[in-house]
Amino acid sequence: MGAIFASLKCEAAVNLDGGGSSQILSRDPEDKTLKIRNTPSDEARRRQVIDAWCVVIDETIKEQ
Repeated sequence: MGAIFASLKCEAAVNLDGGGSSQILSRDPEDKTLKIRNTPSDEARRRQVIDAWCVVIDETIKEQ
């Protein structure tokens, strides 16, 4: 994970639990729909209580 964050030029990053029920949800850049990007190993059972982190990218900011 450290190499991935470094390749993305992150100045700070957090690696969370990543257990069997962890999911990655992101907006598809083409059709703007939300999609689950991985296959959690606990897939057969949905959790009743969730925690989430949300990352928002402001695409109006120009890269210098």
